[in-house]
Amino acid sequence: MGPRSAARLAAFVLAVTASAAGADEAHHAHVSAQNGVEIVHAWTRAGEGGTRLVFAEIRNLTGREIVLEGAESGIAEAGGLVGLSVQGGTLEHVAIPSVPIAPGRTLDLAPDGLAIRLSNVTTPLREGDEFEADIHFDVGTIAVHVAVEAANARRHSHAGHQH
Repeated sequence: MGPRSAARLAAFVLAVTASAAGADEAHHAHVSAQNGVEIVHAWTRAGEGGTRLVFAEIRNLTGREIVLEGAESGIAEAGGLVGLSVQGGTLEHVAIPSVPIAPGRTLDLAPDGLAIRLSNVTTPLREGDEFEADIHFDVGTIAVHVAVEAANARRHSHAGHQH
């Protein structure tokens, strides 16, 4: 192999390695794990502050039931769990103190279901932004990156691929 071929091969290997490292970093931005619990694809909708709902997949990989207890973020005054309920003929989000997750099961926090409500968000959230939140369980707290999707999004833009 001549010097030019060796240089091209080295450049190719570096490019592939950099690409794989970038993909690995992107993967880790979508998955947070601790104590046998994985949180995948945490996201919210763009908006001007106020109340924002956070959605995600929460996987219990432990051999016992765990309990989702709540959440908080530095961008909001308060955080908590909510579920949809019919109140006076209309759908409303009502506070839920905690949610158990059976061993080996996944809890989907999704529009029109369970969610984390961040109240009094102090900053506008634009599509493509990201912020940190802490999700509280009886087995500990997990820090997550929350992606901001379009104001009318129904799912995380990367939903459907495997982690």
